[in-house]
Amino acid sequence: MDDCQRNFLTRYTRCIYLICGREMDPPGREMEVKMLEETTQERQDRICGVDPEEQAQQIEVANTIMRQLGGYGRLKAMVGIRDPVALEGLGGLGFKFPNKAAGRPNYVGIRLNGLDTYDVKFKRLHGFNVKTTAEYENIYWDQLKGLFEKETGLYLTL
Repeated sequence: MDDCQRNFLTRYTRCIYLICGREMDPPGREMEVKMLEETTQERQDRICGVDPEEQAQQIEVANTIMRQLGGYGRLKAMVGIRDPVALEGLGGLGFKFPNKAAGRPNYVGIRLNGLDTYDVKFKRLHGFNVKTTAEYENIYWDQLKGLFEKETGLYLTL
């Protein structure tokens, strides 16, 4: 457990103590009352130093990539994606999908780079084993579908 997580858990525990009516030191009480108004994720983001504007931009980039691949509904129906996440940095999208073919990837990470193109990593995840099957740099948005279909053997359109 790193310091950020430990700090979050300590503050969260103090917050629970306040809810339960246990006695706390006076300086911490004012801060904890303010924390009760935040959600758990907002509280963790504030303590760990995540900028909400930067996070919103990362989510927007992830949604744009999802639309460029055909949208969530199409990806779910055609490929069966699971656990889509927005990636840090300039932004990006990562998701898992079932792929039982030997040696084929079951995870893709698509990250926006400084040239306004994408860096794409295909990985095979199995338990704690992670194997990178292919990496591509400077891929344009209109090449994403074809690259995904070529590397995974799964089609995004009928």
